[in-house]
Amino acid sequence: MPTMPDTWDDVDRQIAAVLQIAGRASWGAVARFLDLPERTVARRGQRLIDLGVIKVSTYLDAITAYAARSVVVRLRAASGQARAVAASVAERADASSVSILEGSRQVVALLILSDQARVATVLLDELPAIPGVVSSESTTVLRPYRSGYDWMATGVISAGVRAEVEAEILGALDDGTGPVSGLTEADERLIALLAEDGRMPATRLAEQLGLKTGAVRRRIEQLIATGTLRVRAEVRPSLFGLHVEAMAWLRVPPSRVDDLGRRLAESGSVRFCSATTGEFQLMVDVLARDEHELLEFLAQTVGSVDGARTGEVELVLAPVRRGPLSINVGEFA
Repeated sequence: MPTMPDTWDDVDRQIAAVLQIAGRASWGAVARFLDLPERTVARRGQRLIDLGVIKVSTYLDAITAYAARSVVVRLRAASGQARAVAASVAERADASSVSILEGSRQVVALLILSDQARVATVLLDELPAIPGVVSSESTTVLRPYRSGYDWMATGVISAGVRAEVEAEILGALDDGTGPVSGLTEADERLIALLAEDGRMPATRLAEQLGLKTGAVRRRIEQLIATGTLRVRAEVRPSLFGLHVEAMAWLRVPPSRVDDLGRRLAESGSVRFCSATTGEFQLMVDVLARDEHELLEFLAQTVGSVDGARTGEVELVLAPVRRGPLSINVGEFA
């Protein structure tokens, strides 16, 4: 396995930025977008993937396809048990994001649950039974403004390159239809393979599924175009020089929630933002270069909305899971 370099350069960041837009783009296409040698792009890009800095995956959008429920849970762990609790939650198939925070409620997770009955079982029975959990609280996501998978670094590639990637890769997939209903057994197997490796070529997928390459390629395009299957390229923010991550819970007048939520979702500093039930009206995951930039963001963005107040802010000590990207709980970069 390649060794993690001390620093990354602009080429690494540009490759990652393109993959955030089009995670299944070939190395040749990425090289063409960036006007770089394909061999360089392939070598650098594969190194980023091999080191776990980038994880490309696909996932079934259960919220769109099956009206699943998104729930944010905050768990208080016994002394010295935060890492173990976070690791246990991160292993769950329904965990979309898991973090260890400073403060008393150390573990925060976003869970995607199939229905209300499942929500009750998880919150009342399964989470309290995790060894090391002292107490828990939960809120329901009422409206997602940014979901994590759609966060993209800003200022890394030009607006022209971004537009070219979106037009060529994404534009070709946009057929304007709704989610695919009635997934077949072959679909389920295809989705499972792509969840492990979102960049697996159609030829390899076809071999494992016993299908023709053309049929597999067309089905992937259909599933993505209809929003049933989403490609997610999760990148460690430190690659882009973003070394501080924080969770903020905001109190916002009901009439201003949607306005502020949409405004926050447009910011390159916001990885996740949703309206929730509970004491706070908005939950935001913020990325910044340092603590000063974090404070400046909260003051200028949240403070610009009349009546909006920052209720709680806690730094992320360790991001344990970000979609398909699992991070060792001992790593803090």
